[in-house]
Amino acid sequence: MLLWGIMDIIINKELRKYTEGLERKDSDVTTIIIHGAGVVGSAKSMIKWMADGGIMPDGSKRESLYKKGIALTQYVVDKDGQVIELFNPHNWLYHSSTGKFDKHTIGIELINGSVDNSKDYKKAQYYELVNLIKFLMTKFNNIKVITGHGKIKERMISGTKECPGKGFNWMTFLALLLQAEIKIKNASSERLEIC
Repeated sequence: MLLWGIMDIIINKELRKYTEGLERKDSDVTTIIIHGAGVVGSAKSMIKWMADGGIMPDGSKRESLYKKGIALTQYVVDKDGQVIELFNPHNWLYHSSTGKFDKHTIGIELINGSVDNSKDYKKAQYYELVNLIKFLMTKFNNIKVITGHGKIKERMISGTKECPGKGFNWMTFLALLLQAEIKIKNASSERLEIC
């Protein structure tokens, strides 16, 4: 677990068979959205499920959505803190139910270990999430907001979603951001504005 330095990011290109994402300028990126993956297994099992077409309980597949860049994120942070880049963050994907606003976002999935994201996230995940955010802020200079999927969905389209879920401790996350010297302008429940 590296604290606030250069981190190892594993590049996984398995899902890029569906799409490379949509083009944008780096200056378009203003927001990081944190998701809870709602996966019982690991990042590896989630990637395999998605690579196999995302077969749902009713037998339908999410493959057609993936080909449109829908329901995909740029990163996933596993329970052990391992960070995996699924898609090039310089391109955008539909991941937050906010439509074209996603052009301004980078999505980060956290593997929770429960379908409803109710389990507590691991300490390693918080540390590596902060490492990843610090890294992304060096690449994308206009990042001003970090928020949860549920909060952005509520704000943008009046929808509700418990994501990243009850297991995500925003106070722990905020404390680590401050420890990493990421300046916070405004903090509220599930939404942090960055200086």
